[in-house]
Amino acid sequence: ELHDEFFKPGDYFKDDPKKGKAMYLDITVDGKVHTNAAYYFPEPKPVAAPIKNMVAFWKGVPVTPYDEDEEEAQGSGTGTSDVPTPIATHTPTAVAQNAS
Repeated sequence: ELHDEFFKPGDYFKDDPKKGKAMYLDITVDGKVHTNAAYYFPEPKPVAAPIKNMVAFWKGVPVTPYDEDEEEAQGSGTGTSDVPTPIATHTPTAVAQNAS
């Protein structure tokens, strides 16, 4: 699940002959915009149906598994806590691999 407040539609798309049309997203974290740093396939071709709406991150955007129980134990990711503000929650298998 994405935390929508961090994502806005990007200004780029790419047609992949095997997967379909990739739509890009801008990510804003701590006031810094990472332009077209994530992408997904809203309507993939039939062979790529399993990746429908999965989001891939690239351009140096680190993504780590997010554990809500861990956040509650350590803080909300704001203030003096060392826990970063999460931009997405997922299990590691739910995120598409970076595209070449």
